[in-house]
Amino acid sequence: DFDTGECIRKFTGHKNNITSILFIPSDRENDTQTLQFIQEQAEKSKKGIGKSLQNRSSTSAYDEDEIYSKDLIITGSFDSLAKSWSIETGECVQTFRGHTSAITCLATDLLGKLLFTGSGDHTIRSWDIMTGQLVRIFTGHQTTVLSLLAHRKLLYSTSSDHTARCWIMDFGDLFDTSDLLIDKKSSNKKESSVTSEIENESIDQLEDNQNYEVIQVKEKEF
Repeated sequence: DFDTGECIRKFTGHKNNITSILFIPSDRENDTQTLQFIQEQAEKSKKGIGKSLQNRSSTSAYDEDEIYSKDLIITGSFDSLAKSWSIETGECVQTFRGHTSAITCLATDLLGKLLFTGSGDHTIRSWDIMTGQLVRIFTGHQTTVLSLLAHRKLLYSTSSDHTARCWIMDFGDLFDTSDLLIDKKSSNKKESSVTSEIENESIDQLEDNQNYEVIQVKEKEF
């Protein structure tokens, strides 16, 4: 409780340290950005935009009616598992199994339907949050995945292999086949962060005609 500091609920089940946590609210249907994105996807489907990708297996099926009705939190742990929990009851809803090393970071897509997990096993995995089923494995990093950022249909990742990568989340393809290099000297410092400069125009190009702009990732020291 924010006012009293009293512990309201305890979530137990992990066997090792918890490394990351996410909150997925049930009121995303009231979020303007989410609704705008749903409407954009519906319009593009009607107009037949993206026909060149029709024969590929997409993991996205944006449906306003499928947005979850209950608040969830998701945790990642050194036990190699991610778990979703009901805030209302404190019970574990799903366990996401498959990584062979610690889960180091978490992210979700805009609607909170897909969970992305980064791990010390060098991979990123996407999961169906409702069913707990593995959707896709993103391979390419050579060492631990440090952070994830999901923006519209793109997923960004950083790693201790001194690279940042940008993925098309529906298919697992790299946005650009060449890695965005990060200064190796500064990457060894503990107090550093990677920030992405993302422009909506380049994202729209990605979805409409695949005429993509390079998105630059710059490292910033505290």
